[in-house]
Amino acid sequence: MGKAYDVEAFRKKKIKKKRYRKFLTGFLIVILVVAAGLLVKEWMDSEAAQKEEAAEFPINLKGESPISLKTTEDSLVVTTEGVVNFYSKLAQRQNSVVHGFSKPVTQTAGKYALTYDHGGYTLRLDTKNGTAKTLKLKNSILFAQVQEDGMVAVAYADSSYTSGLSVYNSNLDEPVCTYYMNEYIMALDFSSKESCVIAAQTTNGSSFASVVYKIFFNQEKEVFKKEYQTSMIVSLSVKDDGVIVLACEQEILMLNREGEKLGSYSYPGTLSLLDQSQKDKVVVGVINATDPNATDLVCVDLDGKQAASVTTSERAVGLTCTDNRIYAMTKSDVLVYSEELEKLDSYQNKNESKYLAVLNGQIFGLSDDRLEELS
Repeated sequence: MGKAYDVEAFRKKKIKKKRYRKFLTGFLIVILVVAAGLLVKEWMDSEAAQKEEAAEFPINLKGESPISLKTTEDSLVVTTEGVVNFYSKLAQRQNSVVHGFSKPVTQTAGKYALTYDHGGYTLRLDTKNGTAKTLKLKNSILFAQVQEDGMVAVAYADSSYTSGLSVYNSNLDEPVCTYYMNEYIMALDFSSKESCVIAAQTTNGSSFASVVYKIFFNQEKEVFKKEYQTSMIVSLSVKDDGVIVLACEQEILMLNREGEKLGSYSYPGTLSLLDQSQKDKVVVGVINATDPNATDLVCVDLDGKQAASVTTSERAVGLTCTDNRIYAMTKSDVLVYSEELEKLDSYQNKNESKYLAVLNGQIFGLSDDRLEELS
């Protein structure tokens, strides 16, 4: 009699071997995929490292139509007609975001870059590490401002009132404050994390009038509301000691914490440049009265008095103040002054840059087709 076979046991053994082979094959495929992924990552990291090492100024922006150059605490922020680019002072691109705005305007503070569509409905808050948030409003944006901690104030047109203001934290979710007025909001500055000062424009007869408000975000009634007969408002700044500087086309008004006038300064020529970043002064550039191709740079103290002045031989096209230095850009040079407007240094404006920025003591210029280091 022949040997009997257990058919069922044979089948089970065969299925078990088949499953084992499938498991082994799958395991090997996973190992190969992981290994390939690690090799690709290593290659990409190597390529990125090589690109970073190779990154250098000037950065070619031909075809991108640059429109502004700003700085955050550790980045150069170049806004073009299509994107917002973040660059390190070593020319490495840290971030690039498409904004999609027809009239983009960028403001910076701390690590944040706020870009909004002037006359449009959308704004975005970005950092060198990525996009923080975006926000779409129902009303068209007049302007927006960002604080160092990412708090955003946005002024907009309103059908019921003349204009409105909403303040948001960095999440850009529900506003922490909404305020309406019957004048056009022209400028504002944060006076603390809980308050801000607003300057609005109206007319009194045939003359311009400026209305200045101070509000707390958790109160419905303003702290004060003051009206002044002035020319068109340009900007507003609240200094560390609470002094409010209201810059207009023909003069600067200095106000105390309660909005009372401390002093004023009338420009000796047509205002062309303004920097409000200094704690205890304002720096203006005005077209020289006798030579329209020259610029008078003037330091004005918080009493409204001229503290220092100097005249550049060429028209200044850029002005920025940082680290106790004043930088003025002409078509040919970047001139460096002390706070007393004593000339300290100058650097060639090699390719006639139109926009000026200083980051950690290094001077940068932006032209129609490149971002470059000038110092």
